[in-house]
Amino acid sequence: MEKENIHFYVEELNALRLLVHSLIGEGVQMPKTEELFAAQMVAEVADFKRLLQDRQLHLNKGAVTFMDHLQAEMCRILEDCNNYALLETHLLTALRKANLDMVITTIGEIFEYLGNDYAHCFNFQMKVPSTLKAKFHFCMVKEWNRLVAKLKNAGIEEELLTVLSGYHQELMSNKVPTFHEMGYWRNMIDGIGKIDFKKNLDLEYALFSQFCYLNFNYPSLIQFCTKKIQRNYNLVDDYREEFIRITIQLRTLRQFYVRSAYGFDTDSSPLTEVLEGILENELLCIKKLLNINKKALTRNGAKFFLRQFYFRISIPIELFLFIFRLMIEKGIILVKRKADLYEFIHSHVGTVKRDNLSIGNMQNSYSENNRRTAIKARALLQTLIAHINEKYISICFIVSLI
Repeated sequence: MEKENIHFYVEELNALRLLVHSLIGEGVQMPKTEELFAAQMVAEVADFKRLLQDRQLHLNKGAVTFMDHLQAEMCRILEDCNNYALLETHLLTALRKANLDMVITTIGEIFEYLGNDYAHCFNFQMKVPSTLKAKFHFCMVKEWNRLVAKLKNAGIEEELLTVLSGYHQELMSNKVPTFHEMGYWRNMIDGIGKIDFKKNLDLEYALFSQFCYLNFNYPSLIQFCTKKIQRNYNLVDDYREEFIRITIQLRTLRQFYVRSAYGFDTDSSPLTEVLEGILENELLCIKKLLNINKKALTRNGAKFFLRQFYFRISIPIELFLFIFRLMIEKGIILVKRKADLYEFIHSHVGTVKRDNLSIGNMQNSYSENNRRTAIKARALLQTLIAHINEKYISICFIVSLI
């Protein structure tokens, strides 16, 4: 802990070095009580911060190099404390052990302070010392497990909980995490912790707003979102309603606030950008599905379909659809989706004035419970019954007598 190389020596740590040396070195008397040691530690940290501010690192071109050396020397102090605790067990009294824990905690707090206040020059890719990692894990694992249990009790999807569990296991299995990884986990815990589980009615929305803000572009989360967004359009009842739903989702996503230049993986595309791309592709897919019939009924395609199967009706479309509705309700016509019925009529049925009918208008007409239309339909069906009686039943009765 002496000045081995003047170019790699940070003078602002002198007082802290001396205090730690009194704890693990020889020739320097350690404060007699834990309270005195704590008071001196607080004073030395305050003095260190003041000296650091005097350097005006935001204006210093060598700030990155200086911060790198500062972090490295603080890591060395932690290593010295750890080695002392492992090798000099016969000297490790209760007081000395408590003071060692205080040093580790304080240096952890200094690292956090540097990362927050001097983020422009802090080396987030530096590996966290093992002693500090163990302390971080001990504090944060309890908080993380408590939050995950809350999410589970709130009814969050099991698959999403599996994603969060996988993220946690990766962190725990990483023997040498970086300051960025540990800091990101801390921010993730704080972000989820801000959610009011009692008052918030849409927990999934609140959770994803935090994921987007922190740019949690974790591969497993992206796979989960992709699977959730992409639909099997053979099972979709109404393409237009799906188009509207996804458009609203895209608008909501674009309204999320995102922390700039931050994320789980800053070298990969941001989470919001990835999700926007997935939603935009879904919209493009739906547009193509919606336009298939429209394109088919233009130019050569129209001639083909008209020649294959096409007819016109002389009654209003709402009356025509009402009769279809009756037959569907009574199980005479079997369709898996109403959208299939709309697409069929759009492609193969026209009126006296129009070659093809608007799907949107058909949806509105089908969903309306119009009494006037029902009365017209009853009158039309009565004329059909009269026609059956006159042309088929009466003649058949006469023929059977002969």
